[in-house]
Amino acid sequence: MFGRLTVSGQGEATVAPDIATISLGVTTQAGTAAQALSDNNVKQQAILDKLTELGFESRDVQTSGLNLNPLVAYAEGKAPQVTGYQAQNIVTAKVRDLAKLGEALDALVAAGANEMNGLTFGRDDDAATKDEARAAAVEDARQRAQVYADAAGMKLGPILSMTEVGDAVPGPQPMMMRDAAAQKVPIAQGELSINAAVNVTFALLPEGAGDGPEDGMDEGSGDGMGDDMGDMDHGPDDGNAPPPPPVVPGATPPAPPGGEPMPAPDAAPGAPAPN
Repeated sequence: MFGRLTVSGQGEATVAPDIATISLGVTTQAGTAAQALSDNNVKQQAILDKLTELGFESRDVQTSGLNLNPLVAYAEGKAPQVTGYQAQNIVTAKVRDLAKLGEALDALVAAGANEMNGLTFGRDDDAATKDEARAAAVEDARQRAQVYADAAGMKLGPILSMTEVGDAVPGPQPMMMRDAAAQKVPIAQGELSINAAVNVTFALLPEGAGDGPEDGMDEGSGDGMGDDMGDMDHGPDDGNAPPPPPVVPGATPPAPPGGEPMPAPDAAPGAPAPN
């Protein structure tokens, strides 16, 4: 028989980002809602025009937030009073040339952007890095399983099952850009860390067994018959001869092949004599 051992494995792979996503826009205030929104529209259009001038494609620019809220003043002992309105328009843009990221940010602020909601880095195609992290996770699981098997005095067998836990997820890891000092806005682009996790079940075999789980099974366990069937005595023939006919008291038994007829056995006491 063989045992089972289930362990988890963790893997990580790093790669430099090749895209950045910025979220910025314009916030304006005015005495009326219409004026606040009108002022905001003018300034936000200037931001969109600047993005086009900087070479951003339309597929990489998207409005991600549009808000219009009253400005309310609270005073002790008085009812809340609306003093004006605030309009906010946020746009998300994807930067594909990281060398121009700092320059783009500086130009957008100069064009009127006064709200910055975030800057994240990513990889346009991280499939190869994810596969590298997954392979590292499986190797980590195998190494852990080997430690347990050695401690238990067993041999680590093949993988019986394997399940990925979640998906390989990227995360930031700071690393300064080499040319950050050459840009108007200093940027630390960092690198991406892709993580993967798996649960793996291995076979545990006795020491000296082969590499397959079947090598740890008892002999003769295939059909439960063992080798005893081959030890049965079937006589000199092939074991398929019919049984001899029953002996009738007083009758003459048939002669064996090549021999004389055998005398009839005496009748049992009390048995009637044959006619």
